[in-house]
Amino acid sequence: MKWTIYVLISFCVGLISCGRTSQEYVLSQNDEQIVDNSSIDSALKSESNKIDLKTAEEYVERGILKDEHLDHNGAIEDFNKALELDSTYARAYNNRGISKGYLLDYIGSIADFNKAIVIDPTYTSAFNNRGISKAYLFDFRGAILDHTEAIKIDLEFAESYYYRATVKCKLHDYVGAVADFTISIELNPNYAEAYYDRGVAKHILQQKEASCLDFSKAGELGLSQAYDEIRKFCN
Repeated sequence: MKWTIYVLISFCVGLISCGRTSQEYVLSQNDEQIVDNSSIDSALKSESNKIDLKTAEEYVERGILKDEHLDHNGAIEDFNKALELDSTYARAYNNRGISKGYLLDYIGSIADFNKAIVIDPTYTSAFNNRGISKAYLFDFRGAILDHTEAIKIDLEFAESYYYRATVKCKLHDYVGAVADFTISIELNPNYAEAYYDRGVAKHILQQKEASCLDFSKAGELGLSQAYDEIRKFCN
C-alpha cells in the first residue's frame, strides 16, 4: 500500500487534541504497483527528468513519484496526461485529487474524488480521501458519512476507522472516537497514531491510567511526541 503524508486540521480541545498527529491521503487501497517505476524514479532524480511514457498507468506512477518529490503541479500534469489516454481511469482521478489537496485546492480535490467514485463506486480510498478533504472544509458530518461508506465497502480498512474517530473528536463524541480508534488498533496493532489519539480522547474523558498506557504504546511504536504527553499528564 502506498501512502503520502498530508497534515489535516488540528482538532483543538483544551490542552491536547484528538487528531493532532499527521493524517494521510490514501494513494491506493490494496493496490499493487502496476508498472516497474524504477526507471521513472531514476529519471526524476536526474537532471534531464525525461522518459518516454506511453500508458496511463506509467503517467500515474510518475505522478505519484512527483508528489513524493513535492512537485505537485508536475504530478497534476502527469495525471492529466493519464486521463487524456484513459478518461475512465479512477486511480488517476484519485491521485490528482490528492495532489490538489497538497495545493490546498480542497474543492477541486473533492471534485476529482467524486469522479473516481462515479467510475468505481467501491473505491474505498476515494471515499476516505474525500472525507479528509471535507473535514478540511469543516464539513465534519459529510466527512463521517464518507469514512463510514469506506468502512461499509471494506470492514478491515483501519485508516477509515481512525479518520472517522478524529472527526468524532471534533464533534466532541469522545466515546465514539475511542470506539473507532480501538477498532483501528485491532485491525492494525502497530498503528501508533491511533494509540496516541485514543490516549488523547481517554484523557479528555478523564481516564488517566488508560490514556497513559496508550501514550506509552504510541511511544514504543516510534511516535516520540507521545512521550511529551506522558511527561505532562502521567507523572
